[in-house]
Amino acid sequence: MAQETPIDDGWQLVWQDEFDGDTLDSEKWNTVIIDMAGAEGPRHHNDQYAQYLMDDDILLEDGILRLRAQKRTVEGTEPQGRYEYTAGWISTHNKFGMLYGRVEIRAKYPAGSGMWPAFWMLSTDGEWGPEWDIAEFFGNQSRMHMGLMYTEWPEVQWDSQSFISDTWTEDWHTYALEWLPGEARFLVDGEVYRTIVAEYVPAEEMYIILQNGVGTERSAAGVPDEDTIFPNYLDVDYIRVYQRDTEAAPIIKNAGFEAGLQPAFWEVSADARPLLKNPHSGRFSMRLRPVEGAYAQQVVENLTSNTAYTLRAWGQLEQAGDHLMIGVRDHDEVDISSTEYTQASITFTTGADETAVTIYCQRGAGSGDAFCDDFELISTAP
Repeated sequence: MAQETPIDDGWQLVWQDEFDGDTLDSEKWNTVIIDMAGAEGPRHHNDQYAQYLMDDDILLEDGILRLRAQKRTVEGTEPQGRYEYTAGWISTHNKFGMLYGRVEIRAKYPAGSGMWPAFWMLSTDGEWGPEWDIAEFFGNQSRMHMGLMYTEWPEVQWDSQSFISDTWTEDWHTYALEWLPGEARFLVDGEVYRTIVAEYVPAEEMYIILQNGVGTERSAAGVPDEDTIFPNYLDVDYIRVYQRDTEAAPIIKNAGFEAGLQPAFWEVSADARPLLKNPHSGRFSMRLRPVEGAYAQQVVENLTSNTAYTLRAWGQLEQAGDHLMIGVRDHDEVDISSTEYTQASITFTTGADETAVTIYCQRGAGSGDAFCDDFELISTAP
């Protein structure tokens, strides 16, 4: 079932599991909780979870990882106690960690009140947090949570958003986190659902967890009811991790303005502001009011001298005949005058000592608003 997923230029595949074997690869995965702050034992997290972790709930069938949840009574020993549910859990702790990169799974989530499957990450230092919740599903609300806990216990601060839909469990989807210095993007089926641009984006190595789970009355997932079907499965087709040299690669930060109602990493004039209005993609665009010279610009660093690059971005005007320039200062620009979103493409070559450029969108004269969105910079050198 594995399918190739288009990846932005510059990402290199560094780690993966296609789950093609008959048994889980023990060189890549643990099947119990290891060195996790707050865990009651290797096979039980805390009192928000009803399940005891069992290795026989980790299945590989026809190239699919199946993390099963069952309603059955077991007498646990790690820690001791009686549990009414069991489930499968795997993690890469002490086997694989990542600092920045793109991590992606293709998965089908189980439905039902009380179900708590998740694709998430924790710090390898064993503390809680930071914590990435890339795709954490709360079955009682059909709610997919995507967020970051960016402090350490006992101080708990979240940057989170949830999306409610019955379709989360109806089909397969790809879920990904693109994690860069100061910025992170959550994607579903290649579409950016949310972006975090902040100083508190983690800068420490983290490991990956895939789990099926069952909630208690203390959990956000609720408890199973008569309609919750057991056994059920979190099915995972593959997991792939990509990385690129974030220190050397030129990166446009907040390139689609999805950080919200803030111009994070962009210098803007008084008449420019990101808004929940008229995006080319995502939810936000940069709006430039009808004031000649209104602008948004960003300095992009880490370019290579004497190298060809192409800047691409989308622009649109509210009124025909107005003008919007998208360009690279001291190089070239494109004049957009259309009331439909139009892509500008500017190819330029850096000078012998040039390792940074300023990209921009800027208003000409006019009577209506202008919008720019979705900037992209790629090297076009052979």
